[in-house]
Amino acid sequence: MLRVYALYNKDRKIAFFLANLLIVDAISTVVHGYYCIKTCGFDDACLMISTPPTVLSFNTQILAVQGTLWGMTLWRTGTEGWTRNPLVCLLVRDGGFIFVGAFALLVTSGPYAFFVKSLGHLVFS
Repeated sequence: MLRVYALYNKDRKIAFFLANLLIVDAISTVVHGYYCIKTCGFDDACLMISTPPTVLSFNTQILAVQGTLWGMTLWRTGTEGWTRNPLVCLLVRDGGFIFVGAFALLVTSGPYAFFVKSLGHLVFS
């Protein structure tokens, strides 16, 4: 978030938007964690029996935040014509790697947890 804030020349509107995005993300993470722990059952080996439905909405939340940050980076790069600046290219590349990595991880592990009932992998992903 700080990279995007710096990319927008420390604009107060962007700072307000990013601060609200961070607060909403943190509150949503706490709420999702609470409902996830509350609704999942455990067996004798302390493994989850079923995947809580809040996992998919949590995955969507993560992708929305990362997509917003990467989209803001791409928007600023496109509107300012900074495609030749090596620092901006680095920001776009790093943001793209983070978004694509998070997308690949969440899109594959989320549905996998619902179809395959072996859920030990969710702890480490």
